[in-house]
Amino acid sequence: MSRTNKRRAEKQDSEAEDVKRIKTDDNSPTEALAPLQEIPQRNRSAEFWYPDGNVVIVIADTAFKLYQARLSRFSAVFARRFDTEDVQALERMDGCTVYPLTGLSVDDFEQFLAVLEDPFKFTSTAPSQETLIPILRASQALECQKARDLAVEKLRALWPHDDPSLPGGRRPWTTAVTVIHASRECAVSELRVRALYELIRDAQFWHAQARKRATIELSDQDIIGLFFARQWLQGAWQECAFTAPSAKGYTGAPEGGCGGAVQRAGCLPGRAAGPTRRAAWLTDIIVTGDFDKGKQDPIGYLQAMVEGTKKRYRDVGWCETCMEERKQAWREAQQKWWGSLSVFFKN
Repeated sequence: MSRTNKRRAEKQDSEAEDVKRIKTDDNSPTEALAPLQEIPQRNRSAEFWYPDGNVVIVIADTAFKLYQARLSRFSAVFARRFDTEDVQALERMDGCTVYPLTGLSVDDFEQFLAVLEDPFKFTSTAPSQETLIPILRASQALECQKARDLAVEKLRALWPHDDPSLPGGRRPWTTAVTVIHASRECAVSELRVRALYELIRDAQFWHAQARKRATIELSDQDIIGLFFARQWLQGAWQECAFTAPSAKGYTGAPEGGCGGAVQRAGCLPGRAAGPTRRAAWLTDIIVTGDFDKGKQDPIGYLQAMVEGTKKRYRDVGWCETCMEERKQAWREAQQKWWGSLSVFFKN
């Protein structure tokens, strides 16, 4: 080795030793005074980047500049992180400490922040399911009880678990599946009853299940439960639908009975008490199409029967007292069937 190359190698070895000594010396002033690492700029949230914010939350490639005190107040998860994590070990962005957040999507976090920043957001406008489910997921993950309570309350109004009259009409089966998943993920079991019944009565769901089972994100246990619940309801519907009105009238009817003193007239001949009464009822309920419609939607169609069939059956010869008796029986069947659905879905 030439004398020049030898001196160059000795110099490099000396420099390497100096670097090694600085890195391993715990008392090195260079290490103690080193500034927190600045990270490259990420995509800033268009809505939630406050110039005077003092903490940055990063989800995937999106950064949110927010207020640490506000996050600590409403989220137990953030409160613990801010209190326990060593900020010296964390990255920085725009002069603020960066806290990466996993297990939550950007959309869910944005929906959560929207209600956190504007608590009166939903006082005049009812939020949609597409808004509420992300809030529910985020509040569950971040342990924010107030936001969770709000989301659960609003979702219960959309998917009531204690009203067999099924207010609000039908819902798409794909929407119901989304609710079922959210109810399990966030432990809100009462949302499932209405959602599962929407699947039971939706012909498109059963068509998709038969043709494209792999595309339906439900377990085999759920599908089996839905099948047996549907089969049981159809059997219960047939028994209920084929039961003719009682000639004795309904519970609580004044001077009850078909053609009693309170009524101007009882049922027309052929529908009055006698062997032809049940046959006449079977004919009428089939000819009107009520039986077939109810077979597809037993609980929902009972509500339609209660609300809109009295005149139709009265016109063909059934008296007021008999139809009131049937309406009472249909309401009782609704309640009983609705309460029995949970037997098929225990998880």
